[in-house]
Amino acid sequence: MTSKETAVAFLRETIAGNTDAAFEAFIHRDFKHHNPFYKSSAHDLRSGMADSFQNIPDKQLEIGSVTAENDMATVHARLVINGEITLSAVYIFRFKDAKIIELWDIVQQVPEDSVNELGMFWRK
Repeated sequence: MTSKETAVAFLRETIAGNTDAAFEAFIHRDFKHHNPFYKSSAHDLRSGMADSFQNIPDKQLEIGSVTAENDMATVHARLVINGEITLSAVYIFRFKDAKIIELWDIVQQVPEDSVNELGMFWRK
């Protein structure tokens, strides 16, 4: 599996509520992350993601673009929560031994009325 495929698979699995399986399959034993809402350990993020699914199971993920170079991969995605709130998310992954060793996630709510006519997402 390529780093691009691993990054997308990890996101799809965690959004679907398969947090434990995703962490077992894709996360390196020395993993750390930079989400400001959780401590930096894999355990804390794993727990937070599982809680998020329990509290908000209705999430849709649409992958827009995936890029990779050397030991890094980046995913730009649209998240829709409860069919109401749309978020733009950029996930940056660093890999070691074909597993995710570091993760950054930058998430922003999409405003209903954007001044920018291009919007926040890719064009099809």
